[in-house]
Amino acid sequence: MAVSERGGKNNSGEYKFKTDSKGKFIENKQGNPILDQDLVNYELTKEELENIDKVASDDVRVAEAFIQFAKQQKLPFWGD
Repeated sequence: MAVSERGGKNNSGEYKFKTDSKGKFIENKQGNPILDQDLVNYELTKEELENIDKVASDDVRVAEAFIQFAKQQKLPFWGD
């Protein structure tokens, strides 16, 4: 089972964002700062999630690992 190592917040509960080597926030395509988290891969498309077994392991985060697990175990709430 997958475990989160970076939840997107620090010990004080403040958001933690990805930064470059100069300390500047790294932004997504819409210009929003990217959270430093490993819980969900927001870049995956609906089609990729539907074919989660074909997604490269480097692109799988905790949520996607759970989807893989649910499909492998044929859990009833995850239907095919």
